[in-house]
Amino acid sequence: VRENLPAFLEYQMHHPLGSRLNWANHYRRFLEVQPVRDFPIIRYEDLLSDTETVFTAALRKLLGEEPDSERVRATVTKFQFRRQAGRTTKIPERPHLLRKGQAGDWTNHFNRESAEIFARYCGEALIQAGYEKDHSWVEKCPHE
Repeated sequence: VRENLPAFLEYQMHHPLGSRLNWANHYRRFLEVQPVRDFPIIRYEDLLSDTETVFTAALRKLLGEEPDSERVRATVTKFQFRRQAGRTTKIPERPHLLRKGQAGDWTNHFNRESAEIFARYCGEALIQAGYEKDHSWVEKCPHE
């Protein structure tokens, strides 16, 4: 995968699968069309840190009223990583749609070349979305 990832990323940035926009352009377009105040932006990292609170706040913003706390709790329980993946957060024994269930694991799949390509196209959106503080994450990816 690491060997083919740079070519895949380069291709994906110009020919996105399932959309006419790559991730960065999709994110930017969303922010242009729908002001952030109208829609909650939910990051996986935030859900991991305090699922019920983040989910409740998002529903409150969408519904304009307080969501049913019992339904929120039941939904959070139903969709916990452990229940969905059938395992705790760790490396799956075999390839699995749900990799590890850990925040920031995506960078472990990038070598330096892949990181540089992704940063060229999506680096500013990555920072704007709050996934990284700056471009230093690229330097942390190993040369191969």
